[in-house]
Amino acid sequence: GSEMCIRDSSYMAGMFHTLENHKLAVSAYLSALDVAKQTSDQAMIARAHNNVGHALITLGRFKQAKPYIDYFYQYGIATSTLSYTSTALNNYGELELGKHNLSAAKNYFTESLNMRLEKKYELASSWSLHYLGKVHYLMQDYQLAKQYLNKAITIRTQYKRELETVRSTLLLINVYFSLEHYERAYPLLMQTISTLKNKKNLQLTAQAYELLFSYFKKMKNYQKAVEISDKLHQVNKSFSARKSNIVLSHYLAKLEVNTKELENIALKKENELTQEKVALKQQQLYSILFLSAFFVVITFAFIKSLSSKNKKLKSTIITLDKTKVELIEAEKISAMATLVSGMAHQLNTPIGIIITANSVIQDKLLDIKDRVEKHTLKQSFLTNTLTAVSYTHLTLPTIYSV
Repeated sequence: GSEMCIRDSSYMAGMFHTLENHKLAVSAYLSALDVAKQTSDQAMIARAHNNVGHALITLGRFKQAKPYIDYFYQYGIATSTLSYTSTALNNYGELELGKHNLSAAKNYFTESLNMRLEKKYELASSWSLHYLGKVHYLMQDYQLAKQYLNKAITIRTQYKRELETVRSTLLLINVYFSLEHYERAYPLLMQTISTLKNKKNLQLTAQAYELLFSYFKKMKNYQKAVEISDKLHQVNKSFSARKSNIVLSHYLAKLEVNTKELENIALKKENELTQEKVALKQQQLYSILFLSAFFVVITFAFIKSLSSKNKKLKSTIITLDKTKVELIEAEKISAMATLVSGMAHQLNTPIGIIITANSVIQDKLLDIKDRVEKHTLKQSFLTNTLTAVSYTHLTLPTIYSV
């Protein structure tokens, strides 16, 4: 991930810094910063700015370094991260020292030292002590320079930081030279050269041989001075060759990395095309499955609708059959009613006539009976009555024939 890339770039930059190839260190730190900016880790981004700024200070590119140190300092202030703030102050001191503003540099280093001592950042305080020793050395305040440098050496020795101890020791030897304390300077210098033989730090070794060369010249031991001059020449030659080899190796490695990146890009593109083809096939398959499912759903819905319509049709047919039967029955009843009504009509007339005739005959008979009882019956009345009854009797057969 991004964090691993940053660690790799920072490690490479640190390696270049150790090998005194500060230009490549700046390049590596800038790569780490670019990767850090792609993350949301603000602390990591701030540290990456500080690394770039400090590497630029080492190269003497103070104007370019300042914006990076400013960013780191502002982050430390905003987040109350005193370790960041004190480091930024120390870097500001190095900026001013590089520009030979000794008074301003001294103030920054002092502020950084006080902050680190307050928070008990003991190892970090050794850097402030080292640079305060350097400032006072340049200001020719050799006694204070000795005090600060001895404190820095004590702390760095305690924490087994040998190269940092050597840097402070070489500066202290310069102080002793300025004080003409050669009896202290020489054994310390020889001890330092012995330490550097196992460290392969050619830049510090060259500085140590320069001091030793200067010592033998002051002691007028020209034979030793020539020997040391030869060694110094070999060291500088080896230093230049190593820097060239490092640059060549770096660019060869970079070329190989770029080639690998191009191969990776080609593989990624091929993989992307394969994935696109697979995705397209999957999409086609999904489309077919979707259409199939759609048709299944439509068919199911149609069948369900058809089944529902069939049920309704069967129900309608049953209803129609019932209605048909009911209509037939109704027609039968209607025909029966018509028949009965006709028959009733045909029967009512003769029956009515019979009843009427019977009633007339009965009335006539009752009238004859009444007259007989009263002895008032006459021949003419009886004849007329019998004639009328006879007429009624003759009419009934006609009615029956109807």
